[in-house]
Amino acid sequence: MSGPLDRLHNRFLEQSGAADLTDFRLAMTTVNERRYLEWYAANLYSGAGAAVELGCWLGSLTRAVCRGLQQNRALREIGESGAGLEVFDRFEWDSTMESWVAGTSLAGRTPEGGDYEAVFREQVGEYLPMLRIHRADLANERWTGGPIELLVVDAMKTMPTARGICRNFYPALLPERGYLIHQDFLHFFHGWIHVTTYVLRDFFEWTYEVPDSDMVVFRCVRRPPEYQFPEDLSGFSDSEITAAFDWVEEHVSPAKRHTIAAARAMSYIHRGKDEIGKRMVREALNGRYAGSASFQALKAFTGRFGIVNWD
Repeated sequence: MSGPLDRLHNRFLEQSGAADLTDFRLAMTTVNERRYLEWYAANLYSGAGAAVELGCWLGSLTRAVCRGLQQNRALREIGESGAGLEVFDRFEWDSTMESWVAGTSLAGRTPEGGDYEAVFREQVGEYLPMLRIHRADLANERWTGGPIELLVVDAMKTMPTARGICRNFYPALLPERGYLIHQDFLHFFHGWIHVTTYVLRDFFEWTYEVPDSDMVVFRCVRRPPEYQFPEDLSGFSDSEITAAFDWVEEHVSPAKRHTIAAARAMSYIHRGKDEIGKRMVREALNGRYAGSASFQALKAFTGRFGIVNWD
């Protein structure tokens, strides 16, 4: 699907500068995700509401937004030279993060469950005056900072976190001017993002799929309610799950449909229906989605962490 907003946002491909390659090693994000957020903050952000990032890890997207805010001429013209970014994270290290810092000075520095806020601050040092840093459990954290214009979400790693963000942050988004940006939307594991977005589809307009990334952009068209989602995906019926993934597949680019199909299969595994999910994975890899990186990653990940027995 393509429309005026798609074409507007696609300008970032021509207008954004070269990627900050110094971010590459210490980032779980793609070059285009960083380029897009820098471009958005420089060109579209108006300052009418807060800029908020949920889940920052070592700050690759944090730095991108801050660079964009520094370039934003409109903010300077209205005297908003102090524009900043609200950053929320638990700052608790886990073992999966180690592979992303292997071979760097950060390898082995923080123990499992350790506090890495100091490391984050080092990585975003030059932008610290622009940041308001919050240590938070986003399953329960409530936003009290007024209207939100930019909400970057890279923290929906579990259903409890997803329901907390939907309930406590979404209602603050500015209708017509507020943007919700999901960094993990085009990923096989996080089916709760797809299902919650589908349930709230009347409040958001699918706006842009950032090329070569997992990122999708939505514009808030009406103020979302404080919706109370189930505690896990088992709280949704099969028909709701099917409708949600059908809707998402209609919107994503053809090249990303295999990822959404993998997320659909993973949603069954998340709900304890392993045999259905396993059958979907095997059928995909033996048929329409043979060679799919997302299905292969799903199988490898669930096997490695003992989520599914593939023997």
